[in-house]
Amino acid sequence: MSYKYLQDKSYYENLYDKQTVSLCRAGEKTVNSIFSEMEKKASKAELVKHQAGWYLWYSIFYFQFVESLAAQRYQDREKAIQEKAGSDQEKDNLLETSRPRKSYFCLRCGKDMALISKEYMPRKKSSSNNWGLTLVLPIVYTLGMSKYAVINLKTDPELKQLAAKTADRLGISISAVLNNELRRFTAEQSVVFDVPEVPNDQTAKILASSKKEIDSGDYHKFNSNNKAVEFLAKELK
Repeated sequence: MSYKYLQDKSYYENLYDKQTVSLCRAGEKTVNSIFSEMEKKASKAELVKHQAGWYLWYSIFYFQFVESLAAQRYQDREKAIQEKAGSDQEKDNLLETSRPRKSYFCLRCGKDMALISKEYMPRKKSSSNNWGLTLVLPIVYTLGMSKYAVINLKTDPELKQLAAKTADRLGISISAVLNNELRRFTAEQSVVFDVPEVPNDQTAKILASSKKEIDSGDYHKFNSNNKAVEFLAKELK
C-alpha cells in the first residue's frame, strides 16, 4: 500500500508561488477598481490638474495591497513550504503505522470485510491519534449480492447531524437527498460550488482599521459625489 501525501519539493514551491500570484492579482484588482471608480467621478480637468497626486496615492495603495504582500510572501516562502511538507510527511507516518483495532464482517452475509484503503481524516480537536480507516465491502458482495451500489461519503460530523435533522423534519432520508442530487448532477451535467469571499490578511487589517475609524466617528460623510471629489481634490493638493 502506497502513501502519496508527501510530494517533491517542487510541488510545494509551485503551489505556494501560484497562491502568491493569485493573492497579488486580487490586491491589484482591488486597487484598480478603487481608482477606476474615483476616475469616473472626477472631471478631466481635475484629473489633469492633480495627476501627480493621483499617481502618488495609487503608488501608496499598490504598495500596501500588492508589493508589501509579495515581499512578505517571499520572506515566509521557505518556512511555509517546509511546514506543509512536514505536515504531509506526518500524515504518511500516521497512515503507515495505523492498524484496525479488530476484524470486521458484514452483518448481512457474514463475510469478512477487507481493509483495502486507508486515508487520513483529521479531526477538529487536536489528538495524537487523529487518523481514520476506510473499510470497503468486497467487490463480489457489492456488485453480486446487492441491487444497490454503496458509496462511502466522508463529511463533517456537525454537517451530518444538521443534514439528518433537516431530512427528518421533511420526512425523507439522507439517501433520498443524495440520490436526488446525483440524478440532478447526471441530468444537468454540472455542479456549482459557492466559495465565500474571504479577504487576505492585509485587506482584513485595512478593513478592521476602517471599521475602527467609523465606530469612533473619525470619518467624512458626503451628500453627493461631487462633494466627495472636491474633498479628495483638496487632500491631494
